[in-house]
Parts: sequence; structure tokens; C-alpha cells
Amino acid sequence: MSSVTIQPTKFVSLSNNSITWGVRVYDDYDSAYDNTWEPSEVDSFFNKETQIYEPVPPLAILAKVCRTDNESISAMIEYVIENETGICIGSDYFEWNKIKETLVGPQ
Repeated sequence: MSSVTIQPTKFVSLSNNSITWGVRVYDDYDSAYDNTWEPSEVDSFFNKETQIYEPVPPLAILAKVCRTDNESISAMIEYVIENETGICIGSDYFEWNKIKETLVGPQ
């Protein structure tokens, strides 16, 4: 069985030091990236209620990954859905029952 990992990522160009944000998504057979995200979608966001920066919740990252038009990423997410398996987001592993609603909606 292939385990899918979503890694929130800050991409830094070695040629000009430009920075982009997004995710790397990979399993044992494929890898892909999307570096078109805003920093607040992947790193942290300013919570107006608490007046502090908070990390982006992993399931919010997963929900955005599910809306990608990248075919490789979509195929990996489809594998997770078809096999009802967990997924690693950053350094945390989420069992199927924790991600099911994000991936397929309420049942």
C-alpha cells in the first residue's frame, strides 16, 4: 500500500531567492507540487479574534489540495478515497475516519 503525504512548503528559488508557497504531494510512485498558494493558506494566518498568528489547520490544507487541477495530485487523493486510507499532512498522520468528511463530504 502506498502512503500519501502532503507537505506544506515554502519554495525558495536558488537563482533569485524569490519565494512561493504551496504543497508537495507524494507517495511511493509519484510526486507533484503546487506553488501557487498564498502564505496564509499554508503557513500561518492572523486570527482577528485572538489577535495572534495561528498555524493553518491540516484539514484546511487537505481541503484546498482536493480542489487542485494538478492531475498527479488528484490521482493521489483519489487513491486515498478509493482505498479509504489515511494520509500524512506535515508531520501528522490522519486516519480515514478523520479525513473522510473533508474528502467525500458528510455521509
